[in-house]
Amino acid sequence: MGAEELRASLEQQGRARIAALRREAEAEAERLREQAAAAAARRRAERLGRAEVELRREARARIAVARLAARRVALESRAALLDRVFAQAKQELARALAAPAAGAWLVARVAEALAHLPPGEKRLIASSAVVPALASALEGREDVRVEPDPALDAGFRAVSGDGRVVVEATASSLIEQARAGLAADVLHQLVSGSEAAPGAGP
Repeated sequence: MGAEELRASLEQQGRARIAALRREAEAEAERLREQAAAAAARRRAERLGRAEVELRREARARIAVARLAARRVALESRAALLDRVFAQAKQELARALAAPAAGAWLVARVAEALAHLPPGEKRLIASSAVVPALASALEGREDVRVEPDPALDAGFRAVSGDGRVVVEATASSLIEQARAGLAADVLHQLVSGSEAAPGAGP
């Protein structure tokens, strides 16, 4: 092989080697790009996953706060509604207790109240409207003094001589005693009535 042929052969081998090295470098660069892209995609996915978890947690917390706020508003509304209902009921009961027809009932309640007081002098503080009926019923009992109290709503308050024992049967106290047991039923009737109202007949 002559020098010229040898030189041509070496040049050809060099070019082939350079081409091979270039292909390897390009392949390695492509592999590195793919690895970088995959790593970046994983990091994005991880960040998105963490962000989603955080958003879900935040959403749950906000929903819980909103539910509590809504429940508080609902409870306050129910309490205000019940207050209005029982205030009206107290007025109606006061009128009923002041009526002559309630005399026998009041006398019976007074007898029960006095039975709970210790022996000795007693005071029966009553609203002005019921004093005549109670004074008439207790006529002859020297141990009981009937005292009118215009500020007292309809009914009476029985007090022991030393003031340590008090039995109250005023409209306010009677309503409050019944309130706990009646509140759920009253609220149910009010809610049921409001739900039925749009479709109710005349």
